[in-house]
Amino acid sequence: MLVNVAGKVKKLFGGKYDSQQTLMSEPRVRQKLYHSPFQYPKGSHNSIKIQTQRTAQEMMRWLLDRPVLPEPFGSRLMFNISLGQQDPGSARGLRVAHLLGRTPELLNMRCGDLGRTFVVYSEPREKMPPSVDNFLRDFEEDEEDSFPPDEDRLESLLPYFHILQDLLDNVAQSCRCSTCYQGGSYSKFRFDAGCLQYKSVMEVMLYLAHGVVDALGAPDASASTGSENDDFGVSRILLDAIQGIRFELSTLRGKS
Repeated sequence: MLVNVAGKVKKLFGGKYDSQQTLMSEPRVRQKLYHSPFQYPKGSHNSIKIQTQRTAQEMMRWLLDRPVLPEPFGSRLMFNISLGQQDPGSARGLRVAHLLGRTPELLNMRCGDLGRTFVVYSEPREKMPPSVDNFLRDFEEDEEDSFPPDEDRLESLLPYFHILQDLLDNVAQSCRCSTCYQGGSYSKFRFDAGCLQYKSVMEVMLYLAHGVVDALGAPDASASTGSENDDFGVSRILLDAIQGIRFELSTLRGKS
């Protein structure tokens, strides 16, 4: 890892990349960025592709626009990001986009329109203290519609990213798996490789992952499939971004 110091490249970290696992892995042909291996049924393929690409574009735009704040007790490579548009502690209007090498091509891809209004991120509503009248009702809603806030799973992002909720609601109309066919809100979403909701969310994660490495200067990507790469690590980035609000509602900052 190198760093530019006064116009000269200086070595920051060094070491061997290969591990026993990578040495034993099969070589793969590289592929162009933003090439998606996900396929959908005939008749809904194009519409779902438009929705996944546009959802990824808006989530990427939201992430790059987050204000950056220094981390006083961490390493020099660690920083805080604010979930609000303006943060009085942000350094000279510094944002995540300023830390990257270039603008990801994802933001300029022409892929159609969502056809609906959308909100990318929104803080979850704070529940009122339970009363005798609403205690049982709220308990039943929690059991059916909520994910544990401390669970580091991709599903934990859904209550915060409404644009993903909208995507799932739309894709569910084309899916005939047992969960989607019975209906239900996004809160019923569970990982199932045969479900179109699962595929659509994973495709959004792929576009976001490619957008990040594109902004860092990568020219191409591995030809590994989505199932092998799980969620490409993007859910971890997003979970870190909303870490503060997930674990302490009084803060609007996350780590990265």
